[in-house]
Amino acid sequence: GDVYKRQVIIGLSLLQCTNCYLSEDECSQQSGLRLSSSTELVLQNVEPLHRVRSDAVFEQMVEISDSILINFGNFKVHKVQCSNVVAFITNKYASDYTSVHKLRNVRKVNFDITQGLARFDNEDQANLELCGGKILCTGLRNVLIKDYGTSKGQNDEVSIISNNADVLQNDYESLHLQQSNLYVSKSLDYALLIFDDRVDPRRDLSPLVIKGDDNLSLIHI
Repeated sequence: GDVYKRQVIIGLSLLQCTNCYLSEDECSQQSGLRLSSSTELVLQNVEPLHRVRSDAVFEQMVEISDSILINFGNFKVHKVQCSNVVAFITNKYASDYTSVHKLRNVRKVNFDITQGLARFDNEDQANLELCGGKILCTGLRNVLIKDYGTSKGQNDEVSIISNNADVLQNDYESLHLQQSNLYVSKSLDYALLIFDDRVDPRRDLSPLVIKGDDNLSLIHI
């Protein structure tokens, strides 16, 4: 997979400025990184159009290490309220697969885990198509970030997964961030379920729903 080292990722850099932001629109809905993804079907305006195994950029794992996340959360900058400044977002067009992202020794400075962590999209259920056979394109509900904390123990080890309540039904210590559409778990035992496309061997799928004859079956991971 891809490895990114010694990165400084900043949400808002002008927190002390008295005249930098004139309205909420200028400093809200910001993000640090969009999670790497691949998709094959054209649902609407799909980006990017890649196949996991034929494009070296899109592998099954992305690692971010020895880096810093700074200023993510909701902030009042002078008289302007800046909201939804998050470290990670999903690609809303990634119907097939979102890579596992692993954070190793990633420090967090002025970072609110309840407001500034991530913003995950859900698929438009009305427009779901088949990703192969009877597998629906529900990849956006199967997203995983594994945070291994820092070498100095500044941050606890956690797993961040998209909002699929059935996965967390026995994880009683998990934190549900409804506005961000995700759960934060203290367990690192979670994994991403991936299927090979038997029609196209270069393509991977990460579904949560199988469509049978007039019924849907949810996969519990």
